[in-house]
Amino acid sequence: MASSIVGVMLVGCTIDTSVVVPPMPGATTPSSEAVSSPDVESIMSLINQRRALSFLDDLQAVADAHDGNRAAGTDGAAASRDLVAETLKDAGLKVTREPFVSSNGFAGENLFAEIPGTSDDVVLLGAHLDSVTMGPGLNDNASGVGTLVETALIEAQRDSARSATVRFAFWDAEEIGILGSSAYVEQLPAEEKEGITAYVNYDMTATLDGYVGIIDSDLSSIDEQPEEIRDLLSEMYSGADVASDSTRVEQALWDFYRAANLDGFELRSEIMTLANSDTLPFLADGTVPYSGIGMLGADQEVDDDGTILFAACYHQACDTRANIDEDAYLTSIGSALHVIDTLAD
Repeated sequence: MASSIVGVMLVGCTIDTSVVVPPMPGATTPSSEAVSSPDVESIMSLINQRRALSFLDDLQAVADAHDGNRAAGTDGAAASRDLVAETLKDAGLKVTREPFVSSNGFAGENLFAEIPGTSDDVVLLGAHLDSVTMGPGLNDNASGVGTLVETALIEAQRDSARSATVRFAFWDAEEIGILGSSAYVEQLPAEEKEGITAYVNYDMTATLDGYVGIIDSDLSSIDEQPEEIRDLLSEMYSGADVASDSTRVEQALWDFYRAANLDGFELRSEIMTLANSDTLPFLADGTVPYSGIGMLGADQEVDDDGTILFAACYHQACDTRANIDEDAYLTSIGSALHVIDTLAD
């Protein structure tokens, strides 16, 4: 998850970083009625827990072999991308790499894997692959990457095709400006963009002592914030053009996490991190319905530089394999499987 020193004001697709946003509580109610009835036990039984947890060990090993990080533009990032690509290719998935050059001149590469459906619709799930330079980024965001890799491996074993193509995106360079997902959204032809019926983002899915933040896709939780924060958020998102049907994407996540009843984790409608992760380009574009998961620390602090520390060891060398809540991580995989069940069939 990208650092937040200041907030983001959306005016069309321009970003004004003049609005300072403090840590804030989230609303605890979703925006609409249930759209699904997940069988959590059956969904969770599909997960190969040893394999899913071992993949986190593998990403830790990549960081250990590359100066302790997997930051964008480094050999550690390239090795992380190769690991994901080979893991998914070995399972029979179609894997593609899409180089890009951002507006600031950064040359990166997004990675995609997909399982074809029987229609032209696409359900897109994404997680950023890079860490910061200060640490290995196991919670932020090897956890999101691992969530999608295990989900893809399970989906690859299905006997019959779903209606929608399921596409998994592993974004480059989120930590240095949300560059990979922004390049994708900007370059995607309008007709292909309109064919994406949902985007679901996974960023920090294994936070210790945290809460489950479900991205507030229609910004409805603004009205439930304290007055001083409500006014600031209203200004911050004043130019947002929310895609139709985004609440259905969000609600599928609420349905699963409510049924899963993850011990010790409160559910909150999350609006702060909407502008600090790969949901931002989709919000700014306004075409693709979206939501996502970002598990944040229950007690967030602000450091001396004004950076919000979203979770334990956030953007630090201690964001290692030991910084992972395994139950939360495995539950996030279940949520991704449920989202696909709900939105891709």
